Amino acid sequence: MKYELFVGLLFLLSQNNFAQRCTTVSSTVESKIYSNTPNLRHGSISIPIVFHIVYNDEDQNISDNRILSQIEVLNSIFDPVQLKLDESIPEEFRYLAENPKIHFCLASYDPLGNSTTGIVRKKTNISNIACKKQGTRQYIMDEKLGGSKIWDPQQYLNIFVGQRDDCPFAEAVFPELATDTNDGIIVDPRFVGINHKNFPYHRGYTIVHEVGHYLGLHHLTESKTEGDCTKDDMVDDTPLQSVNYFDCPSYPQISCERSSMFMNYMSLVDDDCMALFTKGQVSRMQNQIGVYRPYFLFYSCDKTDASYLDQLIIKAENNYWIIADKFDREWFANMSLFNMQGQLVWEGANEGHVFKFVANELHNFTAGIYFLEVRWKSERKIFKIALTNY
Repeated sequence: MKYELFVGLLFLLSQNNFAQRCTTVSSTVESKIYSNTPNLRHGSISIPIVFHIVYNDEDQNISDNRILSQIEVLNSIFDPVQLKLDESIPEEFRYLAENPKIHFCLASYDPLGNSTTGIVRKKTNISNIACKKQGTRQYIMDEKLGGSKIWDPQQYLNIFVGQRDDCPFAEAVFPELATDTNDGIIVDPRFVGINHKNFPYHRGYTIVHEVGHYLGLHHLTESKTEGDCTKDDMVDDTPLQSVNYFDCPSYPQISCERSSMFMNYMSLVDDDCMALFTKGQVSRMQNQIGVYRPYFLFYSCDKTDASYLDQLIIKAENNYWIIADKFDREWFANMSLFNMQGQLVWEGANEGHVFKFVANELHNFTAGIYFLEVRWKSERKIFKIALTNY
């Protein structure tokens, strides 16, 4: 057997417009995900966010406080200390509510390892930049087109904030369609954080909804024809419905001969009427992270300076891998190898110049993607490797 560097797959993109509040880059072929996801390594998954504020005038250059309020909103919904079973959730759906246990923070380090606030501000002379595209290239994600350079989407959730007067207020890229240059969320500045001037979308739930898409959730229906009950959201415990709901509907609403879960965060209702993710949706999000965004399984929002391990490199030599300091210095670290499900499959340590992973020393491994965590004190680095039998 031998190891090979993991190469990300590029996917063809397609755009489906849904409602004025939200549009997504969506997939047309998917299998249904049920609630049988393996236990993840962490009780809470951590996702670092970088906000790219691309503004044409100062009104669009939103404050740090608005951004911080958005982080608080995300954590209050995705990682509450205790799940609150909101009385606004009808009793028939209340038992389905689940805590996603996903924690968000502003990125502490940029892709070069430099300290950062997790907020990038870029002045542009292009109006409605967040609506503009050149083929599959989004202007706002491309520095050459007047936008902000995307940070490595395998390590960060990129949220691009820019004027969207001529298109739906927000959109996201589904995980299976993400590329190195097109990933994350795009949102109009009015919809970021707590903004009472933007009623009825004033509580920051637009980005909550878009994060759902970013982690693989669909609208509860993608049908545009009332009575069409064939467009499922790929989640087992959300009822079929043939219409999207808006504003604040009264309960109950009946569609496909069932009561509709219009108060779900993946509906298109007003912020005040959104109230839950279901167990099936949480399972799907965790599954999609494990398959498409696995770096977040190993990230910690509490991590500190990682400059020491940033100098380590890994390379393949015939039937083994070498980890070394690029300046040929001695290095000391503990190491753990995890599979795609975040399960520990090997542990070891190094005290010297070079560490070798020799193929015949790694027993009973199946072919697939693995993650090597190298750590020393509070510092940590993750290598992604592929094990291939031959």
